[in-house]
Amino acid sequence: SALMRFLSKKRLIVCNTIVFRYIIEDIADLNVPVMWWIHEALGFHFCNFKSYKIRHNKNLHVYGVGELVQLMYKEKFLDNNIKSLLFMVDDNKSLKISSGEKDKKTFAIIGGIYEGKGQDVFVDAIRLLPGEYQVKCNFYIIGKPVNEKYYDLIKKESQEIPELEILGELSHKQLEEKYRDIDVVVCASRNESMSMVVVEALQNKKCCIVSKAAGISRFIEEKKNGLLLENIDAQILANKMMWVIDN
Repeated sequence: SALMRFLSKKRLIVCNTIVFRYIIEDIADLNVPVMWWIHEALGFHFCNFKSYKIRHNKNLHVYGVGELVQLMYKEKFLDNNIKSLLFMVDDNKSLKISSGEKDKKTFAIIGGIYEGKGQDVFVDAIRLLPGEYQVKCNFYIIGKPVNEKYYDLIKKESQEIPELEILGELSHKQLEEKYRDIDVVVCASRNESMSMVVVEALQNKKCCIVSKAAGISRFIEEKKNGLLLENIDAQILANKMMWVIDN
């Protein structure tokens, strides 16, 4: 094909994400070094395919964004030839600001609004907070709707909580400014290979409550540099939020 003729003239080919699985073997047959950098872990919808033995020749070099991606690759492609390659962030772009002492604590969940990110768990946890805790806080849902039906449900349930505001999608610059108001970032993901959001939140000196279903959780030590959600459970999250408010 014209694509393969074009690629065959290159010195290095970089393929990004799991979607390249449909043609990665053909690309690797071009006798050009291929770097395949995979981001997705088990549970992500693009990974819902039957396992098969990939044809892994000497030209193919596979990397995954953390341990969860490596586990997915080994299970789905019946191949152990994958190494870890995370990502970098620019320290100079971090505001590194603390929100300081305020009358209210502000909790935020940031990311595309769909079931995988767990905004429903966040909303349910807020509703489980005793009234005297709710009034001590503000809550933000920040992100672009990905699943409209799910977003409509979150929007409807959010209307019952006066302290909760859906801000929608923010540019990176707008989010950096919003960090001035945020005290705590919640990652309630049901499945996430790492979490750029948590990394940037930590850069900005924010307390993070992190799901163990996110790869970034392996860098979090309980009550030292954050808190861990052992299970995706609204009551557990509510308890962690109350601990943050009290401490």
